[in-house]
Amino acid sequence: MKRIDKQTVFYSGMEGYAFFRIPVLAVSAAGRLLAFCEGRKYSRSDSGSIDIVLRSSGDGGLSWSALSVAAEGGGNTCGNPCPIVDAITGRICLVFTANLGSDRETEIMAGKAPPRKVYRSFSADEGASWTEPEDISASARRANWTWYATGPCHGLRLSNGGYIIPCNHGVLGEEKTRSHIIYSDDEGINWQIGAECVPGTNEATAAETDRGLYLNMRNTFRQHKRVAAFSANAGETLEECFLASELPDPYCQGSVLSAGEHLFFTNAASKACRKNLTLRSSGDGGLTWNRGLKICGKMSAYSDLAFNGGKIYVLYEGKTTEKYDTIFLASISAEDYFKRVEQQID
Repeated sequence: MKRIDKQTVFYSGMEGYAFFRIPVLAVSAAGRLLAFCEGRKYSRSDSGSIDIVLRSSGDGGLSWSALSVAAEGGGNTCGNPCPIVDAITGRICLVFTANLGSDRETEIMAGKAPPRKVYRSFSADEGASWTEPEDISASARRANWTWYATGPCHGLRLSNGGYIIPCNHGVLGEEKTRSHIIYSDDEGINWQIGAECVPGTNEATAAETDRGLYLNMRNTFRQHKRVAAFSANAGETLEECFLASELPDPYCQGSVLSAGEHLFFTNAASKACRKNLTLRSSGDGGLTWNRGLKICGKMSAYSDLAFNGGKIYVLYEGKTTEKYDTIFLASISAEDYFKRVEQQID
């Protein structure tokens, strides 16, 4: 069995950005890996001057294109990239959120700063160029919503052709966020608000299963576990939210991906702090999960998943000398992954 391959994709100081955070991974219709993240100009802060940046690879992550800007903040904050690759048309739809660089999440959540806006852009050339971002807030956000975050992770195209973006939002006058879904039935042109989950749910990730749409969420519940819910109608409504008891979580983002007969999931598998990034799989649509394979035992936080050519790819935040100073790509064949899990080898 081969070891897990790891490559550095983004690092602090690269192209004049102080830090890179919020990794998001997709595979173009032609098979190129597309690695998105937030390029933070001056600090690790979630506010300030932030662009959405992109690198791509045509050889499975061995070499990468030069860094390009998919959405420019212009001194303000562009973030939470959520791309959908349409395997039929080849076009990429990128949905993201933005706010003034001077505004902080707590101020936006409390209604002391303007609500966060939702934007959409397209690329017809595998991310080399993008259309001018269009504000879709009128259809994707309710009037009393304050904070808003798409993903952050890849979106998905359902088998019926519909587009799904998992999100979360704050409501004016409420302390806790809620996960929700927005969807499009016309390849990303027009968007509608779908299901909302219970208060306390937050950053979300979604996959299509035999049981319907599966939504997995970060949350503020005291058990320090992930929570999940299913939708039998492509995201219009959700069944009752349930605790994912086999998925410990330190209140951090995670990612889920459907590939063949399995779901795969990554997160920082710890109750106490952001470390032990683990890749798990489920053979029953997300009801139960295996022990998984540890990708990084050290500091590790946000991540995203892709599957291409029989390989599982994990793009994740890690540490070289200080936290969040490097975004790595890990890869392993699905065959080797299942062998390692069976033999309990990390």
